[in-house]
Amino acid sequence: MRKLISFIVCIFFISCDLDEEAPDEPTNVRGYFTMSESNPRIRILWNTPLNNDIKEYHIFKSSDNGFTFDSLDLVPVSNTFYEDTSIIWMKNFGYKIRAKDHST
Repeated sequence: MRKLISFIVCIFFISCDLDEEAPDEPTNVRGYFTMSESNPRIRILWNTPLNNDIKEYHIFKSSDNGFTFDSLDLVPVSNTFYEDTSIIWMKNFGYKIRAKDHST
């Protein structure tokens, strides 16, 4: 019985197609500051990478000139923009966008 279990586990791992490559990064990332009804906001837009296995985008935000970044939100792959409404007027912010594939 032990040989059968080992054989099944071996077959399982051999037949799996492991995705070990990270997706390409989003390109042409740009941001726009807008003011709507006295509410400041930043709209971030990007172009989709050429990879076809992207699951979602992970948005990070920095308020200390890029020394540290905190997770801000996850955006579905169908969107190529994000709007941050939690900004403070006249304060500097930085953003990073990471494409996540199905194997994360």
